[in-house]
Amino acid sequence: LGNMRNKISQDYRNLGYFRFSTDFLEFEADSGRIPHTVDLTLKILKPEQAFYHKPYRYRHWKLYVGNTPPSSNEPNFLPVADTLPWLRYLNADEAVDQSLLISQIDQPNNPIFSEGQLRKTLANFARLGLFAPGNYTIVPNDSSGELDLLLVLKTLPKWQFRTEYEFSTNNISLFGLNGNISFTRRNALRIGDQLEFRANVGAESQQLTGSFAKSSGFNTLDHAYRDWE
Repeated sequence: LGNMRNKISQDYRNLGYFRFSTDFLEFEADSGRIPHTVDLTLKILKPEQAFYHKPYRYRHWKLYVGNTPPSSNEPNFLPVADTLPWLRYLNADEAVDQSLLISQIDQPNNPIFSEGQLRKTLANFARLGLFAPGNYTIVPNDSSGELDLLLVLKTLPKWQFRTEYEFSTNNISLFGLNGNISFTRRNALRIGDQLEFRANVGAESQQLTGSFAKSSGFNTLDHAYRDWE
């Protein structure tokens, strides 16, 4: 029953009722009518404020890209297209293709608020690997049934440097050292790409026995690199 309450409330939030929660759903059980039988009644409780059970549409869906808090002045956000008058966009930091960013918004032609679509949009931006987890703010207008949603994307550092080391040994006195290094340049071509260069190097030394025991040992050196991808 708890899972059912969660699913029903989620369905409502996907239909514009962004304030709807499981607190408004209640199951009532009656086991006295028929032996060994339970009648379940689902009740939707009436809230004190009527707007809790009111669907909302977007007035403005605003996407902001930048590391400085956005200004609240409406003219800063520009419409994306005439066909989507409620969708606004402002890029104050990262030079990345606008169409790529807009395409990450799930079903932007639907002006009805949907929590599921919003969560999918956040996941789409996370998969790009260019931004920190997005933060969003919802400002509703309860009298008109409209809301403004502001999604802020802060860019990750353009350069990323990683190193890894590995030591190994075994029962035949084989000692090894391996390491790799990688450089990543995010959005190098301004199309949401990630340019990566990786290289690895390793060395092993084995102590010889028998007639070679007096020698200095047998050394191997292995190195490789991978081009950018």
